[in-house]
Amino acid sequence: MNKKNEEIEALRGLAVIAVLIGHIGNLIYWNPQISITLSPYGLGAGVDLFFCISGYVITKAYYEAMRRSATQGDLSFGRTVGVFLLRRLFRIMPAALAWLFIVSACSVWFNQTNSFGTLAGNLGDLTAVALNISNYHFVNCYLGSHASPSCGNNGVYWSISLEEQFYLVFPLFVFMKKWWIALLTACVIITMIMIDRTLLVWFTRVDGLLLGVCLGFLSDRPWYGKISLGSNRFLSAAMMIAACWAALVMPSLPWPALYPEATTLICLAMVALASFDKGYAFGSGRVRDIFAYVGSRSFSLYLAHNPTYWLMREFAGRSGALNELSIPKNNVLYTILALMLLLLLSEVSFRIIEVPFRSRGRTITAGGKVKASSVPA
Repeated sequence: MNKKNEEIEALRGLAVIAVLIGHIGNLIYWNPQISITLSPYGLGAGVDLFFCISGYVITKAYYEAMRRSATQGDLSFGRTVGVFLLRRLFRIMPAALAWLFIVSACSVWFNQTNSFGTLAGNLGDLTAVALNISNYHFVNCYLGSHASPSCGNNGVYWSISLEEQFYLVFPLFVFMKKWWIALLTACVIITMIMIDRTLLVWFTRVDGLLLGVCLGFLSDRPWYGKISLGSNRFLSAAMMIAACWAALVMPSLPWPALYPEATTLICLAMVALASFDKGYAFGSGRVRDIFAYVGSRSFSLYLAHNPTYWLMREFAGRSGALNELSIPKNNVLYTILALMLLLLLSEVSFRIIEVPFRSRGRTITAGGKVKASSVPA
């Protein structure tokens, strides 16, 4: 992947927008009906789309380098894996931990409305993220003891820990035949269809990541790049219709076991279309540019959206913009200002945390001679 794939980046934008809409009840907290209305819809599939993208991009960026180094001896392989893990660390953890430190600080010094929860809860969440176990941590919080002092409100971090756990396992794939990995993926999908979707299953699902890996393998076949799929506009429209159908229609159909996997497969199909970088998923133009811009900031948007909503509520409470029921006196203005603040803070996070630390990670590992994707996972 020598040049940046704008369609993959645009898919990131689509994914994070789906997540933000799915969490809009955290912004419009005074109207619980919004969350109730949205809950039947598959907006959480934005996370599955992220997983498919991540599995694909990581495979394209690092698999061949790891495979080659594995044939050159333990030292070479260890160095290549070290480069991979360090770059992942610098890509993800600085921004993730920075936002948790901000939330923790606000819970002590800027928390008249109690929007930021408790310091103990936020530090418990931060510890779980730092140890890469936040998905298990939040399962325990939600099912076992949500009132525990070590449980905060930073539940979105579960997916970050799951991805990091997958990255630790990914280097082992070079010692497996590709068809073994494909068979493993099929077994995981069949298992996911057959078992109950408990919260633990949801927070440890790797089907999207594995499917992305398989797509990365497939795209390296000589015939893959020669595929021509015809009209870009038709495919883009069909992709959007399929995505809307998966999110809005499929959850209401009598397929509770099949729906999540079917949605993940639709996400994979979207990534496959984008992988050609020929306008099949997003044709060139203003719409793709907007989605790609949002996609480039998707990680900061994902991390910042809930803290921003809590920050807005605290600002409103301190400025007298909330009534005696802690509801904004002007709901529309409150919502608009909160979204503007989200765009601002996510841009700041992207520019002063994400980009510098990502560049630092590349500089530190430059001697590893591992060529990374231009579309970081």
